[in-house]
Amino acid sequence: MMTFLNNLQQYKTEREAMLERIVMGDETWVHHYQPETKQASRQWKHEESPTPTKLKVVPSASKAMATVFWDTRGVLLVSFRNTVEL
Repeated sequence: MMTFLNNLQQYKTEREAMLERIVMGDETWVHHYQPETKQASRQWKHEESPTPTKLKVVPSASKAMATVFWDTRGVLLVSFRNTVEL
């Protein structure tokens, strides 16, 4: 309770200058994957060869923790860490 009262008193005296010093942060898991392109999946074959059977492709997937910090002027830092292969 005292911290709130101290902040309120400081806001009454400093106004916008106090708000400009506040830095916020948040983090979230970000999922992503990179599917195989059509060009990457092409194969050379002889004209008389049978059509190759294509197995079901599972995209390479992973996730990372994204951490973002910002203030009244904009984003200060974006960090990705703890990459986990799925």
